[in-house]
Formats: sequence, structure tokens, C-alpha cells
Amino acid sequence: MPPYDIALIYTGLGDKDQAFEWFERAYADHSTEMIYFKVEPMLTSLRSDPRYQNILVRMKFAQ
Repeated sequence: MPPYDIALIYTGLGDKDQAFEWFERAYADHSTEMIYFKVEPMLTSLRSDPRYQNILVRMKFAQ
């Protein structure tokens, strides 16, 4: 199972720490699903977290 999908499961469960751990793995693996990271509706609860912004900056998705 792709790390991005595992991260979405943890997001749905409300486990932000595990979600970010798996998003970091997806980022490190250059997971193609990461192209949705900025716009994925399921990630609304994570957008205020500094870890979310950090990943966006590293992906050059931040404004």
C-alpha cells in the first residue's frame, strides 16, 4: 500500500502524528500521489499544522 494512502487513513482516524510520519515517507519516496497534497479535501484538518506547511514548502507548493 502506498505511504500516501496510509497517511490518509491515519488522517481519517485523527492521528496527525502518524499521518505526518507517513506523508514524510511518501515525500521521501517521491510518491506520485503527493501531487494531491495541497488540494486533497481530506487534509483540511492538517492545514493549520506547521508540518503541513513545511512539506508544502519543500515540495515548492507553498505560496
